[in-house]
Amino acid sequence: MKILGWMIFVKRLAYRVQLYRKVKTVLGYNVNDYILTVRMQKAKFLLRNEDLSISEISYKVGFSSQAYFSTVFKSKFGITPKAFREKRVD
Repeated sequence: MKILGWMIFVKRLAYRVQLYRKVKTVLGYNVNDYILTVRMQKAKFLLRNEDLSISEISYKVGFSSQAYFSTVFKSKFGITPKAFREKRVD
């Protein structure tokens, strides 16, 4: 029974690796980077168009920590979420 479980695990892992390679080929970057990019674009949209706090926006885009969200946002766009909102930067 353990061997069968191991074989299923290996097969799923191989499928996942193949899927990740195909996505990277199509998008030009890996799945995790794509997901992070989508989340950050959503955060920019919310900062521009919604009257939510930065904490609320960080939770809406999937971050459990506002501090970490701000760190990621700044590393991605070179500006903090607060400064982005105040300047309405693109």
